[in-house]
Amino acid sequence: MDRCKPIWIEHPLHRHVSGNLLALPEVISRRDEPANASEDLAAYATGVRNACATADDEPPPPGVFHRSPAPEPEPESTDLGDERGRAADEVRYLLIAGADQLISVPLPASGAVVIGRDATADVALAHPKISRRHARVIVGAELAIEDLGSTNGVFVGRARVSARAAWPIGESAKLGPFTAIVVRSRTGAPVTADGAAPAALVVRDPGAATTSALLERVARHQVNVLIQGETGAGKEVLARRLHALSGRPGELVAINCAALSPALLESELFGHEQGAFTGAERAKPGLLEITGAGTVLLDEIGDLPLGLQGKLLRALEAREVYRVGGVAPIRIAARVLAATHRALPDEVAKGRFREDLYFRLCGITLEVAPLRQRQAEIPRLAMQFLAEAARAAGATAPPMTAAATAALCRHPWPGNVRELRGVVERALLLALDRPIEVRHLGLAPRAVAAPDERSAAARFQAAVRAHRGNVSAIARAIATSRSHVRRLAARFGVDLDAARS
Repeated sequence: MDRCKPIWIEHPLHRHVSGNLLALPEVISRRDEPANASEDLAAYATGVRNACATADDEPPPPGVFHRSPAPEPEPESTDLGDERGRAADEVRYLLIAGADQLISVPLPASGAVVIGRDATADVALAHPKISRRHARVIVGAELAIEDLGSTNGVFVGRARVSARAAWPIGESAKLGPFTAIVVRSRTGAPVTADGAAPAALVVRDPGAATTSALLERVARHQVNVLIQGETGAGKEVLARRLHALSGRPGELVAINCAALSPALLESELFGHEQGAFTGAERAKPGLLEITGAGTVLLDEIGDLPLGLQGKLLRALEAREVYRVGGVAPIRIAARVLAATHRALPDEVAKGRFREDLYFRLCGITLEVAPLRQRQAEIPRLAMQFLAEAARAAGATAPPMTAAATAALCRHPWPGNVRELRGVVERALLLALDRPIEVRHLGLAPRAVAAPDERSAAARFQAAVRAHRGNVSAIARAIATSRSHVRRLAARFGVDLDAARS
């Protein structure tokens, strides 16, 4: 694997920063407060980029990591069967966290990346629990990871790798004290001012204690987080988990941007002064102000009116707000998380969402998978909700029959986790302390698609067959985005992976 010159990061710089911003594909740290830290870190980020082009060939100091140049975009293959689910306009990144380090390395289109303690490794991790040549990432149409005879082993999920194992994108791997994961981003996507292309971690179970250790890393840093997922998939659960892991004071404060009128939403977010409008009999601080150093969740941020998007952008950049009717800025210290069921890049393209605000919000994107894509979690979630409902009712949770559990796993869950919780709570009430059976669940059969829905499904399936499951080609054929193609595939029950084979 070709490498650029070694880059190293001095930890003394981090003493200026109590919370770091993770920017992909490079490791860049910054914070709005204190004032001098922003300038220091801006110069530091420039120095990191320059180092890649000017550094000498001398061995790096301890703690060095190597960053490979981003691979050239591959021309889109006409042999769609070889794509295996990875579009030609995507670049994959290796993200490694642990031992007070956070590293992002762009992966080549094909080849191998060696991870180890040795300074000649493609990704050098100076830690005693990492072997000199610990693991090799095999990069191709599919990913694999190989244990190179390390002392402490390589684990994918909870299974130790004996020699080589497949490594799906989004699955975490453990190497000593480090957690590694591969994410992907489009090469053609716009980049932030830091040179970072948006990338996403997929969260299969936002409430699980075993959720990737990377979440803990993200939670402790001052990185802006955008949480995407279908309605009811567990976005607020994930936000509360991030807040709990962050150590910030108080409870998470959430506001639904789609539920309030623009005028009321502005007052709730930023506050108002006495007499600012009819009925404003006294001054009122906004959520961004009263949360203090806690966390604010802006739910359904995609529905925020355009007129307020500019004001929110300024508040996030300047870390200060102006109350409605006020003239004096008020400093804020709250961390802001945003969540939406909408594809914000599509909203930006349609002119309904500000591009600058989108890039301010998506320092890192966490995608919450819908419940139908994580069926293995349904029994555990059902028992968790059953125990919570029984505890709230002052009762003992009854057992659930195997048939009832199987019925839960077969259900498509259009309402996601929210629907599952409601079904379980209703079943507890109907079972009357007896074992919960299928009849207590009250699961309605899947509705028959209306003619228009069937027609749309047929057109989509025809496009999938014509382009053999290639997401980019399908998107061009039906004049939509790649993310919308995936949503349509989930909606119509189309297996894109099977279409490629």
